[in-house]
Amino acid sequence: KQVGTAKVQQFMVRSKVPGGHLTPAQYLAHDSVATDVGNGTLRITTRQDFQFHGILKEGLKHTISTLNQSLITTLGACGDVVRNVVLCPCGVSDHLRKELFPYVQQLSTQLAPQTNSYSEIWLDGEKAVSLEPKEEEPLYGRTYLPRKFKIGVAVPWDNCIDVMAQDLGFVATTDGDHLQGFTVYVGGGLGMTHHKPATYPALGQALAWISPELTVPVAQAVVKVFRDWGDRENRKHARIKYLVVERGIEWLK
Repeated sequence: KQVGTAKVQQFMVRSKVPGGHLTPAQYLAHDSVATDVGNGTLRITTRQDFQFHGILKEGLKHTISTLNQSLITTLGACGDVVRNVVLCPCGVSDHLRKELFPYVQQLSTQLAPQTNSYSEIWLDGEKAVSLEPKEEEPLYGRTYLPRKFKIGVAVPWDNCIDVMAQDLGFVATTDGDHLQGFTVYVGGGLGMTHHKPATYPALGQALAWISPELTVPVAQAVVKVFRDWGDRENRKHARIKYLVVERGIEWLK
């Protein structure tokens, strides 16, 4: 960089991959971005996302639009919103996974921000199929969430996603390979700050058993409680686990 020239700014960009499920073409789109405009690395996160590093400012639009062309979005992968919805891929029969995955997709789509700004800035106003942008924010309102919110879907015999450490967890109940419903857990989280006793890890507590068609409405209701009652003064105390511990699961219910 020569003296007197503008600063070179670089970014981390994270895509959102519900359930960690993507097609070969979608993986190749990630690989292309990492090679063409990133630093050559493609990192897989514990939330089944991909992260690009070393994206220069002028490469941001190319990165995001390329991913959206393959029906992968970055909307909701970061920020004070519902993050990527995770699903354990191991030890689940093909039939059961096919039953579970649509609920993961619905949670990801229905709990995503509906703002038009994303498509206006990064996609030249074009409405990508994976975004379905709207004018209003029926779930997030004007203030979005106090902090991030994580959701996971698991089965009783395989807990590779640590469902009890999620803000909101759905544990499937099954009859053989067929889904019957979910036991819902709220208030998990591993985060804490050393020497800050007001912060602590917590296990999710059982809220209710629900039939599958109630998955999205129940998730929306829990997110709204967090939106309205979560701590907006202290970000280190701004997770739903503190509401559950301090006010109780019956209050939340």
